[in-house]
Amino acid sequence: SDQLSILKSIIKEDLKLDEKKYPARMIWSFISNAKNSLITAEKYHLYIDSHIKEIVANAYKIYQNRLSENNALDFDDILVKTLQILQIEENLEFYQERFKYIMVDEYQDTNEPQYQIVKLLAWKYRNLAVAGDDWQSIYSWRWADMKNIINFKKDYPEALVIKLEQNYRSTQNIIDAANEVIKNNKTALEKTLFTNNEIWEKITYIDAPDDRIEAKSITTIIKEKWWQYSDNLILYRTNSQSRNLEEALMIAWIPYRVVWGLKFYDRMEVKDLLAYLKV
Repeated sequence: SDQLSILKSIIKEDLKLDEKKYPARMIWSFISNAKNSLITAEKYHLYIDSHIKEIVANAYKIYQNRLSENNALDFDDILVKTLQILQIEENLEFYQERFKYIMVDEYQDTNEPQYQIVKLLAWKYRNLAVAGDDWQSIYSWRWADMKNIINFKKDYPEALVIKLEQNYRSTQNIIDAANEVIKNNKTALEKTLFTNNEIWEKITYIDAPDDRIEAKSITTIIKEKWWQYSDNLILYRTNSQSRNLEEALMIAWIPYRVVWGLKFYDRMEVKDLLAYLKV
């Protein structure tokens, strides 16, 4: 919120622009991406290839000056400044001796500054272990670069690679489907998942152009299968996805409960709003 507040001020007062046309969150996204690509405010002009990036270049400079005036760092600066500290030889030597063994979890989610920090720290003793899964890079966040795990063997040719290919959660049909989809990615690291679990039912593939049609299709499948309702479990990735599913279940008169969370219509703010609408 502090970042956006500063950027709103810069857009409106310094650059004299319309904040609705150039929202602070969009400008912040460009600046954050630049920092995570190790592009400084001074060098950003070299990457200008559009009108919006011209505006970002101006905002970026003022933004960094504003942070400096307030002795402040934003989240991305924490990584960038750490890297700058480690690029000073005496500092690097101290921390290389301090951390002789390094373990990095979720290595597929590392971005450029994190990659460079790990590389510097591990360079002397090369006692580096990383755990990661290139297939999970579809969920990447905060400018993560999947090339870091793809190229790990090139950077550390002496590394021992241990593949954990057995899956304990899913049935073989689900594992086979995952293998079939991912094998189309030509840059993926070579591995084949397997499981000792039973095969069970085949996967039903549905073509749903939007989330409402998807929700309706799911309720139709539940109705048509004539299972007990308690035999069904709907998994979704984020809580915000529950609403359409809940509405479709209510319309189909299918009783349900939300595990580890509130039903959409039981949330405090939703109940308040509905109460106002009813009045």
